[in-house]
Amino acid sequence: MDCAICGQEIGSKPLHKHKGYKLYHCPSCDVMFWYPMRNPGVEWYDASYLYCGRKLAWLKPKTVSWNHAQFLKDMPARGGKLLDIGCGTGEFLAMAQDAGYSVTGIDFSQMTIEIARSQFGLKELYPCTVEELVSQKPNEKYDVIVFFELLEHVDDVPGFMSSVKRLLAPGGFIALSVPNRDRWRVNPVGLSVREWDYPPNHFTCWSIPALVNLFTRHGFSVLSVKVEPLKALDRDWNVFVSIRLGIQPLIETLIVRPLSNSGRFTVVGRKPSFLHSLVKLAAHLYLRVFLPFLGMLTLPLRVLFKKQGSRLYLLAQLKNRGTEVE
Repeated sequence: MDCAICGQEIGSKPLHKHKGYKLYHCPSCDVMFWYPMRNPGVEWYDASYLYCGRKLAWLKPKTVSWNHAQFLKDMPARGGKLLDIGCGTGEFLAMAQDAGYSVTGIDFSQMTIEIARSQFGLKELYPCTVEELVSQKPNEKYDVIVFFELLEHVDDVPGFMSSVKRLLAPGGFIALSVPNRDRWRVNPVGLSVREWDYPPNHFTCWSIPALVNLFTRHGFSVLSVKVEPLKALDRDWNVFVSIRLGIQPLIETLIVRPLSNSGRFTVVGRKPSFLHSLVKLAAHLYLRVFLPFLGMLTLPLRVLFKKQGSRLYLLAQLKNRGTEVE
């Protein structure tokens, strides 16, 4: 068995099995990956309840997430051309545009592209993959390319890195975030498992050494790697407790899934109805009042689980072409 990331031989004994998938660890590059690696396609993502929130983007409180805040502190090549791969519903692109970047976004979901256009009035948005963008615009170059919470979904990491470099201007920058493999809930066997961290949703599990190894091998200078700090009020923990108590699954079953599966609640280009506003108010109360209260009640228990923060952020710069690995 060869590593799907670096190609080194790793043996054939998996760490864990899940529904036909096997989890392996590569001692050479430190990546954990699931095999087989096969992206389920846009239809799976659009239909999965894990991503039903994209259809209800108007419910989400508009806040700057930790990974986006790190980029806005760094501001590499400010004012240059920025590409967001997997831009989703466009929150980050809107912030980057306000910060002075000339922004372009791609996402293989037509639905999220439409929401981004409607919510933020963004123009340079395309429903395609990075490989398709390379094919359609082979001479296009960007000063900055970002992909937040995307790398763990990619089923061909070497091919993805090659496509990214073809779109990056000489000396260009990469910024990204991934779930932190060493966070408190990462163990593939145990109480802290959540379905979203299994394939076919996630195929790779990243640590700091694994990220640094990947970008170094592909011709980048790693400028910084940051671990999201642990917080007293951590929404990830709060949601975890809500799930274990059966509260969030009940809400998803009775409200979120039915609403997301009916096109009536996807607000694209039209004014929210009274029912939209009522559901949005309930969602805000759940996210901003109930979950924090639940988290504070269970804070002593959380001490037993926490190891590190939930995400990793990396900023890297492309070196001379002669150092790249295709």
